[in-house]
Amino acid sequence: MRVAGEVKETWLRDLRYRHWEVHRLRTTATTVELDVATRVDQIGYYITGLIVVPAGAPALTPSDLSKRSPA
Repeated sequence: MRVAGEVKETWLRDLRYRHWEVHRLRTTATTVELDVATRVDQIGYYITGLIVVPAGAPALTPSDLSKRSPA
């Protein structure tokens, strides 16, 4: 459950827009899944997404992420 908590906290702290957000966390035997939606402001655009972390995925640090090239 530690991974689930970290994924949720990362969403709330770093990824969502401040105006509005909603999320649903699910855990299965093989994944942690976070369904998300967020809106920039009352009349602005919104984003939806699904964050999936497979069981056994290696932990990444901020320095690991900065080394990755864009897809």
